[in-house]
Amino acid sequence: MNTIREAKLKSLLIIVGVDPRPDAIFDREELEAGTKVEFEHTMNLQIAKKIAKDHLEENPRYYKLLKTLGL
Repeated sequence: MNTIREAKLKSLLIIVGVDPRPDAIFDREELEAGTKVEFEHTMNLQIAKKIAKDHLEENPRYYKLLKTLGL
């Protein structure tokens, strides 16, 4: 890893770590929608999925609610 971007990504992955929560405990459609939405923060699939899971733990219909509110 020689670029600054790669170094930052490596640092983020260390901070974020491996998410131990299996995808199967989340609604598949919500997790897929959430992962796509969270790409606004990162282009890394693991990080986007972790952010989505964090939101879905707070509210299992988080992304349906966002869509309903037009956000």
